[in-house]
Amino acid sequence: MRIGVMSDTHGGLKSWREIINGVFSDVDLILHAGDIFYHGIRNPQPEGYDTLNLAQSINDLKIPLVVCKGNCDSEVDQVVVDIPIQSPYVLCQFDGLKILLHHGHLLSDEEVLRLALHWNYGVAISGHTHIPRLEQKSQVVFLNPGSHSLPKGDGVPIPTVALIETKGAKAMIDIIDYQQAKSLKNLVME
Repeated sequence: MRIGVMSDTHGGLKSWREIINGVFSDVDLILHAGDIFYHGIRNPQPEGYDTLNLAQSINDLKIPLVVCKGNCDSEVDQVVVDIPIQSPYVLCQFDGLKILLHHGHLLSDEEVLRLALHWNYGVAISGHTHIPRLEQKSQVVFLNPGSHSLPKGDGVPIPTVALIETKGAKAMIDIIDYQQAKSLKNLVME
């Protein structure tokens, strides 16, 4: 199974379409860690900011999409999209891989680690920072796909998403520079 992971779209229709038609064109599922439409008070509008057409693109999407609520998502956003925006986190399982999906603004790493270990979840996905992250703590992999429309970080931030590919008991996780379709960091879970 191939799972596309993204976060912090912030109304960026241009990057959304490029990803859906590019690196996510052959995924079985997309997990979104929140902040779909509004760009937030501290962020500029991303290139191709178009919330109404982004909502339509989400509704037209043929790939299953699971979304958790971010700090910039509001209840009115639910009026324009057909899929539920879930909060404060989503628990899911695919091919034996158990994933805890949350935005990242409500739970600390320590709280996430405690929950993941308690429920035996192997991957904790968050967004919020717009900075890609892939690291293992104890038996839990912490993944932040970064942001494809408003990337942040040192130097020149790279717009990123992530891919998870499951094969039996194994999972390969990649953080991808979506514009170059190039892996920046990866990790194999066994």
